[in-house]
Amino acid sequence: MAQGQPVGRRLPLVAKFAKHSDKLAARRGGPPPVGVQRVAAELRQAFLADIDDKYLPTFHSLRLVLRAGVNFLGALVLVYAAQGIARDYLDRALHLITGGHAVDFWIVAGPVLDLLPGLAIEPLRICLLAVALRRCLELFRARSDQPESVLRPA
Repeated sequence: MAQGQPVGRRLPLVAKFAKHSDKLAARRGGPPPVGVQRVAAELRQAFLADIDDKYLPTFHSLRLVLRAGVNFLGALVLVYAAQGIARDYLDRALHLITGGHAVDFWIVAGPVLDLLPGLAIEPLRICLLAVALRRCLELFRARSDQPESVLRPA
């Protein structure tokens, strides 16, 4: 290769293609077959779907609560545990009130009696989680460097 020749003659594929992606496509011989693409998509879905659906939201929630502070986390755990204890006491009180019965009674009345403590405690649990999220966001906003108008939705 002599000096003074254009670069296109010294390097193959330079003069033939204008884009870098075209060069890469020429080297590999085109896109992979449809079957290979489908298998790759299925493997990606099988191994990474749980990360996106379960673990990332859990990680971000834990990070948000920890940024609110240890005192806030302790209070949240304490109130959440108190609600669980209150539900157990309501459940036990209903079983003491209804007394001992045959299995036929419990088959029919058991689901209804399990529903009653849920109706009393579950709205409180949802309110606790909503208040906790609101408080976490308020504390996060207070510690942020950005002005409040940027963080607050329109």
